[in-house]
Amino acid sequence: MNNGQSFYVILGIENQNDIHYAMPVRNMLYDALAYSQQVDEIATTNRNNSESTPANYLSGISKDDKLDPVITATLYWGSQPWDGPVSLKQMLRDVDTRLAPFINDYNLNLFSIIDREDFPEYKTELGALFLLLNCRNDEEKMQHLVQTNATLKHISRPTAELMRDYASLKRLPRKSKEGDYNMCKAIEDMKRKGMEEGIAKGVELHTLESIKTIMKKLNYTAEQAMDFFDIPKKDFKKYMSML
Repeated sequence: MNNGQSFYVILGIENQNDIHYAMPVRNMLYDALAYSQQVDEIATTNRNNSESTPANYLSGISKDDKLDPVITATLYWGSQPWDGPVSLKQMLRDVDTRLAPFINDYNLNLFSIIDREDFPEYKTELGALFLLLNCRNDEEKMQHLVQTNATLKHISRPTAELMRDYASLKRLPRKSKEGDYNMCKAIEDMKRKGMEEGIAKGVELHTLESIKTIMKKLNYTAEQAMDFFDIPKKDFKKYMSML
């Protein structure tokens, strides 16, 4: 609808954490239900105002009645690239080319954060959130973002929690004196912790292989081999489960 200055649409946002392989049909249904509701509301108004005529008796709306356009957008938050259909026709079996012109299509309005190559400029923290989630699978790209995006150093708690949950950050950093959160520090802490865990895992696997070697060559029991390497008693159970 145009009131001389603005256009009105009904906008629906469908948030998806996982890929939905029937999303075009699902969103098409949402749109159809929204249009159907508008028709029912107009028909009810016409009947209440005694504006029903033989011409509009079946539908309840007149030739001059108009509907507001409906847009349903899918916001995909997942960490894996979207490989689902983006139109109804992509979901259909092969059809005779003679029938194809008569089959209506429905296109998915998909905003896949992980697949975007560029983002519009946002005036809110939404831009920083999308940029972070976009590079969560690319360590080099994330490192560049942390070094160049100053916005990440001053993030409100609601946005910081979304970053933590969707980017798999272990915890939020301590709140700054200004009351916000430095997510650059959270990302650096995550990387450092990951490196420490990787080193610890490497040491653990090396120790396990050494235990196996001693058991095989010297015919030691597992307990004797672990005593040979001065492994703490509290770790015996862990290594026993890995043998």
